[in-house]
Amino acid sequence: RFPGTVVAITHDRYFLDNVTSWILELDRGKGIPHEGNYSSFLEVQERRLKQESNEEAANQRTIAREREWIKQSPKARQAKSKARYERYEELLKKALREGTLKGLFTPVVCGSSKNFHGVQQLLDHVIDLLPAPIDRPPVEGLVPKSKEKEKVLRKPDPKDHFSGLAFKTVAEPTGDLVYVRVYSGELHPGDTVLNTSNGRQERIGRMYRMMGNKREELEVAGPGTIIAVVGLKTTYTGNTLCSTDAPVALESINFPKPVISVALVPDKTNDESKLGDALGRLLRDDPTLKARVTALMSRCGFRAKGLFVMDGSRRSAHGNAYFTGFGAAKRIVFFDTLITRLAEGEVEAVLAHELGHFKRRHIWKRMGWMFAMSLGFFALLGWLATQPWFYFGLGATPSLVGSNDGLALVLFMLALPVFTFLFAPIGSWASRKHEFEADAYAAEQTSATDLVAALVKLYQDNAATLTPDPMYSAFYDSHPNAATRVAHLAQAGA
Repeated sequence: RFPGTVVAITHDRYFLDNVTSWILELDRGKGIPHEGNYSSFLEVQERRLKQESNEEAANQRTIAREREWIKQSPKARQAKSKARYERYEELLKKALREGTLKGLFTPVVCGSSKNFHGVQQLLDHVIDLLPAPIDRPPVEGLVPKSKEKEKVLRKPDPKDHFSGLAFKTVAEPTGDLVYVRVYSGELHPGDTVLNTSNGRQERIGRMYRMMGNKREELEVAGPGTIIAVVGLKTTYTGNTLCSTDAPVALESINFPKPVISVALVPDKTNDESKLGDALGRLLRDDPTLKARVTALMSRCGFRAKGLFVMDGSRRSAHGNAYFTGFGAAKRIVFFDTLITRLAEGEVEAVLAHELGHFKRRHIWKRMGWMFAMSLGFFALLGWLATQPWFYFGLGATPSLVGSNDGLALVLFMLALPVFTFLFAPIGSWASRKHEFEADAYAAEQTSATDLVAALVKLYQDNAATLTPDPMYSAFYDSHPNAATRVAHLAQAGA
């Protein structure tokens, strides 16, 4: 109902003269601001008196007040003017705060941090106008591991169970500095809290209130407090911290998809390990890659206990990604060379390929095939150990009274490659078939174009022949050649 913009709240006389009529009407409860620009309090009074039904009576009252005003000393008049303006200022702040809390308007303050113009006013307005923690509704979370996604509320009350969200991670030489926003309860140094994002407990080391490059150590942090915590080992951006006896999972941070993805290539081989370490810290500070990987795992229905970066550059220049472990203890591991060489979309595509092996049960099929082959070979070994011609044919003389198991095993291992050589094409064909199926799965979940770009870089890094001999490749290669693989991905992408 009040059109216009309030640009400042200050004791400046020029400003107060401009809005005096608005304040006076608000003070009287009329809520109808005058239009125009008034240079003095008397002009405002004259404008208001014209609106009185009994103009003469209003003039008499005004004259009487002005006479009393003139009789007062200058100091008394100054004190009363200051008190009146302060009352109007507080009334205006109250109206602005109420409108801000209701979402009717948004205060705007102009300034320049470079020259420190308006910074103090901005901080004052944050305190005076914006909602305090007690003005906000309770934060809503989920009970971890609840099948029906049971909801739970955490009130901004120091007596409630502790809950907080890690919203920023900064890597420092002495360890990660994790910024936490406290939503409920209180947090003290030495407390043991639960990270519901990974199910691990953390011990709070030191807590700081950050003021630029200055730190103020805290002994307690209540609702609404933003603190920096030192000593957390497995807590990163987007993780929820809460009391161990009242677990809650708060809504994590949704990171926008990057518009531009680039790959970093070190100039020197010696710099690869340093770059890998830096990217490992960057993955914690800016978890956009982690967000993409987490979203991919959610789409694929794959649960992992964490993401790790391995310093593979110290041993090899090859890039790879794999997962290890069983059940809920599975972990996804990236070579640092993979992260440095590929863009985010390409890393995601490579991981989707590895997940394709898991979703298509290639691992179980290979394990079953190897188990059946092992049983067959052991059965063959047991039969050959009882045949004299097996020993004599290989130039050995078996013992007629003792056991020949050791001799039979040695001879069998020496002769085994001759027979397994015939199975090599079958194993290579099955492996290439699995690679095609994993590529198709990755193209469904991510982008075939990103996977092609990643494969070309990996073939180059691994010094693989792009166009090998067809007969040799069919007999020995466990992975398809680059041209055939790209052709299949082009069909899958189409």
